[in-house]
Amino acid sequence: MGTGAIDRFPTVPGTESSLAVAATSRSPHISYVIARLERALRKEIGRLVGPRGLSVAQYTTLSILRSRSGLSNAQLARRLWVTPQSMNEVISALERAGLIERVPDVANRRILRTALTPTGRATLEACDADILAMEQEMLTAVPGEDHDHLVATLENCVSRIGVMSDERRADGIV
Repeated sequence: MGTGAIDRFPTVPGTESSLAVAATSRSPHISYVIARLERALRKEIGRLVGPRGLSVAQYTTLSILRSRSGLSNAQLARRLWVTPQSMNEVISALERAGLIERVPDVANRRILRTALTPTGRATLEACDADILAMEQEMLTAVPGEDHDHLVATLENCVSRIGVMSDERRADGIV
């Protein structure tokens, strides 16, 4: 006898959708595994950056600004997948701590461009050392030649999800 409701109500053969069959034939779903990894990483990164007075969102913001200095609040919010209101709270805290500075955009003074301060850069570098060590330990079971492929594949997944979101918005689907 089965242990769950699904066992008590089996699907009539031939009535399953092909998507449902494909989705249940993979176990576990890749989205589930990635979500678990993301939660575990957020917890570990929080543990590593917390002693330096940062949240995960603040650390991530500093990391983005290192390579993309001058982004606006809205641009940062899109990259962190948060609302502009939430991003404003993160930016305000970083600015109060002296880790970033904001200056009005030359073309549109209502837009504030954000950049790391020297203190922000030093804090980020200190955090990076700890996080790099954690990542290396996490990836010990992944052969070195597979690291770049893994990163590229995950970046492609993130990009594709962004395209899918844009397409849904363009079609009026929220």
